[in-house]
Amino acid sequence: MQNMLEIAKQAKAASVVLAQLGNVQKNQALLTIAEQLEARQAEILAANAKDIEFAQSQGDFSGDY
Repeated sequence: MQNMLEIAKQAKAASVVLAQLGNVQKNQALLTIAEQLEARQAEILAANAKDIEFAQSQGDFSGDY
């Protein structure tokens, strides 16, 4: 698993590339991202539930979000 600093660096690099794209290319990128989110919905929700369970076990989650 990547650490947060590495993910942030990759996101910043991607933002520079995306800023140079035209509207059609940006829209296609957003559609691709949306498709991937939908395709991986179960995996994402399972990981989120695991994170919430861990936070609750550590007393770090109030559930007020």
